[in-house]
Amino acid sequence: MRKADVFGEHAFSNIATLILSFVGVVALAVWFFFFSGYGQRSRLLTFAGCVAGLALFYALLRLDRFTGELLPTLCSVLGKARSLVAASTG
Repeated sequence: MRKADVFGEHAFSNIATLILSFVGVVALAVWFFFFSGYGQRSRLLTFAGCVAGLALFYALLRLDRFTGELLPTLCSVLGKARSLVAASTG
């Protein structure tokens, strides 16, 4: 349950969170792959692990729909639908 909503609507807050999270992950990835002191092998293995994780995510889940608050509901290709907002909607 949210105490205060700056935008006045939960959908706007969710979109802002998505955009800012994406910008943060891209900034972290750029730093890690180009400016960190890690070796080339570590960076390559990290990149391969991220690609494998995303491929597994897309292979096992599919987008079912979006809620009114612009939160996705994902369905497993193996079983029942699982909502990402199950805990927050009461």
